[in-house]
Order: sequence, then structure tokens, then C-alpha cells
Amino acid sequence: MDETTGSEDAVLLGEHVRLEPLTPSHTDGLVAAATAAAAADPSLYQWSPVPQTKADATRYIEIALAWRNAGTAVPFAIVRAQDGAVIGSTRFWNIERWSWPQGNAQFGQREIDACEIGYTWLASSSAPRVFMPTPCRPHSRWSIGRGATRSSPKRL
Repeated sequence: MDETTGSEDAVLLGEHVRLEPLTPSHTDGLVAAATAAAAADPSLYQWSPVPQTKADATRYIEIALAWRNAGTAVPFAIVRAQDGAVIGSTRFWNIERWSWPQGNAQFGQREIDACEIGYTWLASSSAPRVFMPTPCRPHSRWSIGRGATRSSPKRL
């Protein structure tokens, strides 16, 4: 999400992390982040779709990219700015693009009108250095600036 053009290929920058468009090149980093955390606490990701093997990560990325290609999600790798280590993943999902009436400034544009932020997980080894909301800040700034995010009452 480029903050000015809406491009889904842009990197979102935060103080401690950057969100890079998720690609197969992130496979090994995702596995390393997840397996180190799961080894320390096997119950950590029992209820979340967090890839812990290379095959799992490959499938996780394939699904995320299929959703991106279908226009329903924008997946990111969470990368620690300090050292470039992949420490997790997040995405915009449940994307909506509304049909604006002719004469409205949004008419004919393909920018995201509403979405949810989710599928976010972070390596537990990053927790002392990167507080969990930190990975969400770059895409939150992008989406809130557009009024594009929503939250389920179940999450409040």
C-alpha cells in the first residue's frame, strides 16, 4: 500500500519494523521466526495459522498471494528494521472497494475503502524489543488516514 498511490507493492515503514509485501523470499525467515518461538512454548501458536515448517510456510505464502491476486488481501512480512530479520506476518484482509456514485470524488478509483487488519503474528523472541502493536502501526497509519479499517465488535 503506497500511501499516495494505493499500490500494493509498497513497503510500509515504522520506527522499529517495516512491512514488506509478502513473497516466497520470506519463506525461510517466517519458518525461523515461528519455529524458534514454538520450540520455547509449543502452545504459543496452537490456535493461529502460523507456518512452522518450510512446507507450511510455502503454503501459507501461496494462500496469502492467492488472496492478494483475488483482491481480497494485502499480505506483509514483518521485518525488524534494526537487522532485517523477518519476525512475523500481518495483512489487510476482507478488503472492500465500494461503487461510488458518479460525481463523488471516489468514483472510478480502485483504492481500498474498508478492510480488516489481521492474520498478525510475531516471533516471541521479538516481544522484548518490539511491542505487538508496533507491527500494526505502519498499516494502521495508512488505513486510518483513509478511514479504511473496521473492527468487529467481538474484538472490542
